[in-house]
Amino acid sequence: MKKTTALAAIIAALSAFSAGAQVQTLVTGTNVLDTNSAVVTVPSDSYVQMLCGFTDTDYNVAVTMQGVSFDFDPGESLINGYTFTGPATIQVQGNTFTPTFATFNVVPLRKAVGTNIQTLAVSPTNPISGTINVSSNSIAVIESAITQSGANLIVTMQSVSNSYAVQNIPVSLSGFTFTGPATIQLQGDSFGSSFATVAVMPMRKSSKTQVETLVVSPANTNSATINIATNSYAAITSTDPNFNGTVSVTLQGEPFAFQVEMVNLRGATYAGPATIQLQGDSFNPSSLTVTTTRK
Repeated sequence: MKKTTALAAIIAALSAFSAGAQVQTLVTGTNVLDTNSAVVTVPSDSYVQMLCGFTDTDYNVAVTMQGVSFDFDPGESLINGYTFTGPATIQVQGNTFTPTFATFNVVPLRKAVGTNIQTLAVSPTNPISGTINVSSNSIAVIESAITQSGANLIVTMQSVSNSYAVQNIPVSLSGFTFTGPATIQLQGDSFGSSFATVAVMPMRKSSKTQVETLVVSPANTNSATINIATNSYAAITSTDPNFNGTVSVTLQGEPFAFQVEMVNLRGATYAGPATIQLQGDSFNPSSLTVTTTRK
């Protein structure tokens, strides 16, 4: 029987083709009267997923969210994967040389799903955002984080703080997953605007799947240990974007130590009996999120 993990539930909740979603395309022409598209208004009870955009020359996808303005040029930075919540407006601003378009999905925020999607936005006049609090029985997923100048996402989990540099591409922190207790804040600069979108969902106590985050710091270089029973298996769901540690895994009594890049760690799966522990160093904090499922 196919098992549904907590992470799969998040993905399902954020599906681009969820019930009630509206896929829309804004198009501009080469006539001086239609170089700017219509404006789409996104209500506060919805979120947007940018799907694609194209032109042979420069153009902007102009987005205003929470009163903060952004101009995205898909020719310089792919818009695919940008995710943000309303209230917001979207307009495509083209030119008289070639037609342009951008396609996006407006999805209603459904409380029944149990996933709370929030966007933190900062500007030169307001460079520090509010704080998202993740409770101890919840999971947080960074959906996208983009900057037009410079910004850092400050994440404090289990009382250990770390700073993550935001880039101007949506995959810079996309998919970073961790459990609470945690707080998330975005800090920008005085030159450009930035935003980060976070999905928070509660863990179900009755679920066969449990998600845990191991955290290390210079003061505590050895994390707790996750014990995987013989009737369970565990998969590494996410690693710290600043990953700087050793994953110690014991499989059927045999020890293994992995010091590899995060792209190689993600998806690694171990059947029990086994243990997993994160070991750091005395310089930088780090984390590792593991999903354990009963067979």
